Amino acid sequence: MLCVFMFLAPSASLQSLKLNWTKVFAKPVSWYVRTSPGILLVKSGNSLTALDGKDGRQLWALADVRLDGTSVADIPGAENRGLNVLEVPWMGVLLLNGARLPSSAERRLIALNLMTGERLWDAPPVDEMMTVVPFYESGQIVVVSRRVQKKILVAEATAAVASEVPFLFASGVLPYPYRFELERLDLATGKIAWNTEYPRTFTPGTTYVSAFGDHLFIYFGNRFLGCVDLQNGKVGWEDGAKHLWSASLPMPLQMASGRLIYVSKEVEAVDPETEKLAWTIEELGKVTGIFVHDGLAVAIGEKRMAAVDTASGTERWRVKTHGHTTNLLWERSSDTLVYADWNGLHRVERTTGKSLLNGKLQTDSPPYYLRRAGPKAVVAIGYNETDGYDMENGKLLFTEAKLNALFRSDAFLEDWPMPEDGQELVRMIPAPSGDAEWETVHRLTLLSAAALQNLMDSATDPDGTLDVYQTEPEKGTPKIWWVDEKTNKEMVIRPTAQKHDVSRAMGNVFAVNGKMLWAARIEAN
Repeated sequence: MLCVFMFLAPSASLQSLKLNWTKVFAKPVSWYVRTSPGILLVKSGNSLTALDGKDGRQLWALADVRLDGTSVADIPGAENRGLNVLEVPWMGVLLLNGARLPSSAERRLIALNLMTGERLWDAPPVDEMMTVVPFYESGQIVVVSRRVQKKILVAEATAAVASEVPFLFASGVLPYPYRFELERLDLATGKIAWNTEYPRTFTPGTTYVSAFGDHLFIYFGNRFLGCVDLQNGKVGWEDGAKHLWSASLPMPLQMASGRLIYVSKEVEAVDPETEKLAWTIEELGKVTGIFVHDGLAVAIGEKRMAAVDTASGTERWRVKTHGHTTNLLWERSSDTLVYADWNGLHRVERTTGKSLLNGKLQTDSPPYYLRRAGPKAVVAIGYNETDGYDMENGKLLFTEAKLNALFRSDAFLEDWPMPEDGQELVRMIPAPSGDAEWETVHRLTLLSAAALQNLMDSATDPDGTLDVYQTEPEKGTPKIWWVDEKTNKEMVIRPTAQKHDVSRAMGNVFAVNGKMLWAARIEAN
């Protein structure tokens, strides 16, 4: 029996939910993941099944497809998630790496039509698939993977065992060395244009990969930025001597007016091909957010926030901040920016910096990250608690425990590694931009017209108004909740199953209990 109970609201600020559960998959579930068009991929034994996330209908199934598990034992959730299974964002293509079908004993990189399960092509497998970067106009992709450097790992493990701290190796926390591998291929045919190994060895850390124009950029671990020529896979330039950005930046690399904008000691705009410096924004303190739109780059630091013209670098405005700043959220309808610092929650005009809100924080510790939770609400994520605020007046709506999972409204199966429950705060691959990219997506995508339209609607508001959060106190039970966009009330359920996922866009809560997959419609009392 599924044990996920309805939570009855004790106050007017909360609203109870009615959950009527239905078993949607009768076989024992090894893992399941949710893709962007609302399709659930369910692995059970050797089979892989695609279900419609709204009503549970089977869309297609592969009776026998064996997927190689991860070669790195300490990736979170490796035993329960579909590593080496990635979706090409916006294109309706599913990649299965290291897959073996009954017709072949060899492992292959196999591309499937995500909507129908039709096999499109296959190619030699890559090592440990991390993400897929699409080039919408050309119809090509770069598959980013990593290869563990086994000789180095063995040498380091031997040294750890011989040292006074052999438990590092035994407990699996010894940093494993690896190299990035990049492979560019045609999405329609699988034909490989080039593949290369990035000539540096890394250890586990925050990784961000993005492409602008003819260049692909690899950001790694607050200390390294590498530029790769997409025409041939060769390294163009590297910046490895600076502290590049803070962990709260939603997108560490941005492009405007033909320049790459990122954070070293200061905010810099450089020529993406030559690294020639065009302009800087200085004396901001530790930078925690950048927002670029309509020819204006706004950067916030723990001392100041400033805006400059992206073409000339001319400063438009500058204001003081008060430490412990967050990222910047753009409120589209009013063209304002929302952020928090030690003094409170603030909202300013994007083009002038004029202050429109200065609300006091009702917490002992400042947040490090903000997300939209509806037209009028913002969620402030801290290290010890998670708070909801009214974005218009700064009033505290509610306080919850520490965040331990996020269920994104725009879930693409392209984040790596997949968390054990929920998605990362930041999505790596941005939506298409510009008429040319959108025209190509419409022409080449394998998504249905309805699925593509749903994605386009979600892309217009990337800050997460339909996100769902899970928090859990040190002593107590977890809670899944979100903010109703019409009332600003907190909608709450208390989960007790093994794993959960929530899609407000589909109107469903999913859970695995007793190795069975269940679903319930979201209905308010």
